[in-house]
Amino acid sequence: MQRGDGKKMLDVMKVLKNSAPTSRTYRHDWALLSLLVSPLSEWDAPKVTAKEIYLADPANPNYAATYALALAEAGKAEEARTVVEKLSAADREFPPRAPYVAYVYAQLRRQADFDHYAARWAGVPRLREEQQLIDRAKEFLARPVPPPPVKPAAKAAKKA
Repeated sequence: MQRGDGKKMLDVMKVLKNSAPTSRTYRHDWALLSLLVSPLSEWDAPKVTAKEIYLADPANPNYAATYALALAEAGKAEEARTVVEKLSAADREFPPRAPYVAYVYAQLRRQADFDHYAARWAGVPRLREEQQLIDRAKEFLARPVPPPPVKPAAKAAKKA
């Protein structure tokens, strides 16, 4: 049940954002679509914009979910969780927002929470890139957990 092509929507949002550079809505939508279309781990311009928009209006659940996605993509899943968990339960449960919340929990390897929010999204019209986000999260959760790094032997043990 796809509703559109994120790449084409991103092209439109670039034009709108450039025509009204102070519009939080256009800047937010551009950042979200950029994060979906070109997910990168680096802290890039869309992530910077997502943070700025969120900090300007942290009570806006759409801005919070986008910033949490940016953090999670950058490998900052605990920070993303903190942002997500500041949302009300109703805001987290809102079906069109659920894939972003699910992705955050996947990055924390919280399978039950991922499954819950991914299920909230069932039947909601979506972008192909949103489905790809959920697919990437499922692939991540299916990978084995890497073992913790081995700590070097203590210096005292070497002297003995």
